Amino acid sequence: MQKTIIRCLLVFACIDLTACTPKYTSPLSGPIAEVRVKLVTPEAFAMIHTYEGPGCRDPKAIGVVGGPSYLPKPEGDPERGIRPNMLGSSGRPDSQVLEVVVPAERALTLLYSQIGPHGMKDGFKVARTCKLPITFTPRRDEQYEVRYRYAADVEECSVAVFRLLPASGQQISYQLVEGVIREGDSCSPTVVP
Repeated sequence: MQKTIIRCLLVFACIDLTACTPKYTSPLSGPIAEVRVKLVTPEAFAMIHTYEGPGCRDPKAIGVVGGPSYLPKPEGDPERGIRPNMLGSSGRPDSQVLEVVVPAERALTLLYSQIGPHGMKDGFKVARTCKLPITFTPRRDEQYEVRYRYAADVEECSVAVFRLLPASGQQISYQLVEGVIREGDSCSPTVVP
């Protein structure tokens, strides 16, 4: 019973946040870059948003990553962003990954909102949330991987942004992007500045 209640709350929260926010669309002109958003801790799910205006204005929903079996499978979502030419791309839908085209040479803000069970307390699963808005500037024609992680043992979420570079053979080099900015709490799809 408790498991069902938690599942319902998580699904409704996901639907509410993504349904109330317009969907992100890739740029049709100008300099572009490719970004893979990857959830490293799959026991929960995360909603990914971006903003088209400065100061976290004009939020757009990119999609949902992760999640247990009761969430829709990526294979059933034709809109799911998979970029088969990205370095390291499987070319197949993956519930832990979103791959999108973004504007380059300007600041890109991504908001990671994770909701889900993160361990046990007094014999019950504990649902926690984690919001982590970050900003970095993708370069023209470059590829990036943004890895989000939730460490349940210390109740902390973190992010790392890597630039993807081809290495020898089929190998990929992951270069840590410096200067990633952690944004304030005003970056929320439900906050109107």
